[in-house]
Amino acid sequence: MIKGDGAGRIGRWAGDSGPERVLVAASFVNRVGNGLFNAASALYFTLVVGLPAVQVGAALTIAGVVGLCAGIPGGHLADRRGARVIMMLALAVQAVSMAALVLVESWAALTIVATVDQIAAAVGGAAWGALVARVGGERPAMFRAKLRTFVNLGVILGTVGAGLALAAGTRGAYVTLILGNAASFALCSV
Repeated sequence: MIKGDGAGRIGRWAGDSGPERVLVAASFVNRVGNGLFNAASALYFTLVVGLPAVQVGAALTIAGVVGLCAGIPGGHLADRRGARVIMMLALAVQAVSMAALVLVESWAALTIVATVDQIAAAVGGAAWGALVARVGGERPAMFRAKLRTFVNLGVILGTVGAGLALAAGTRGAYVTLILGNAASFALCSV
């Protein structure tokens, strides 16, 4: 006879404590949103907005490099103000910046909005690492393995959603992907 219900088993897979389950759930939702956006972002800006691929690549590269530089200061900020607070603020900034991408019509606007997003992502990533270390408890490697499993599943599900939108090939489908990612950041922040 199998003991326990299915929901209880899934809950134990996701984490041994409430904080572990919350962090796993938030990470999962966040990565579903990332999967939605990452698979289609370049196509949205080239096919729908009409920016040349070189400009899209340059904007995203600039944003990525600036974001890389924000990681260490973001870690210091998380140490001073608290990882949870900084993570929530970073997710809120990412929600707003991601939603703002649907208003982008120029290379400069894309560069600015994407840079704000990447700075928030780097700051949030530093805070996320501190939260994982704190919440991981007595078996941090086991918690990180569970977390990685759910994060990967989230990206896969998000990518499947992106594939459906790519198949539709409409502006509305692409905008839905972007706003879905924005909603995932907002939900995780809450």
